[in-house]
Amino acid sequence: MKNIIVCADDYGMSQEVDDAILELIEKKRISATSCMTLMPNWKASANRLKELEEQAALGLHFDLGHVASLGKLMLSAVLRTLDKSAIETTLNQQLDNFENEMGRAPDYIDGHQHVHAFPVIRDVLASVVNQRYAIKTPWIRRPSVPLTGHDSALKAVVIQGLNLGFDSVIGKHTNAQTNSSFAGLYSISETANFPELMEGWVNNLDNHGLIMCHPAVEGANVEHSLARIKEYDYLRSDRYISHLEANNVTLVTHPE
Repeated sequence: MKNIIVCADDYGMSQEVDDAILELIEKKRISATSCMTLMPNWKASANRLKELEEQAALGLHFDLGHVASLGKLMLSAVLRTLDKSAIETTLNQQLDNFENEMGRAPDYIDGHQHVHAFPVIRDVLASVVNQRYAIKTPWIRRPSVPLTGHDSALKAVVIQGLNLGFDSVIGKHTNAQTNSSFAGLYSISETANFPELMEGWVNNLDNHGLIMCHPAVEGANVEHSLARIKEYDYLRSDRYISHLEANNVTLVTHPE
């Protein structure tokens, strides 16, 4: 028996993304979802999610897209020129938005495009977590991207480089638990064989590991919409459930 977390990112991004994630939670096809609380319709998205909050882990999908492009964030993180005060302010705002609508703290924290693990940003994250959650600490997603098992080797190398030191900071400065291993990275291309990729991730993931996904229903008009629809179609399929059962895999909500 192997326990894993299957986490759908980007809840709150659009109604089509929300529709897919809510259905997959209800059908027990995923066990966590990460919320984008700066989105204009976050309040409505949160109200819909409350009905299913006992069925999945609900996390904050920390987003810095409004601060700078991904390229600029990566460069500034490596050079350590990021404005810590600005990052702390928006992290607290996004956590406040989550708590104000959901009525509780998030179960975990991760980052849109893995920004929470970048240099400087992870230091701010550790500090804010300690300040806000001294008694019950949310777990934190560890984006330990493998170099194989997907079609994006260069992206994996870049993410690995940016994540160097993440385990040390989180382990030394917080009481937060993290997932044992990580998967879900790929090109997010409509031509990618997502069912084959997903089944490989399920097979190779360690116990208490995490797979990220990005589903959306038909009609989505967001980045990588066609690939997101393919993910949704597979995750709601009998093939997916059969693969989990055949490999004695159980979906869980916490990496303990």
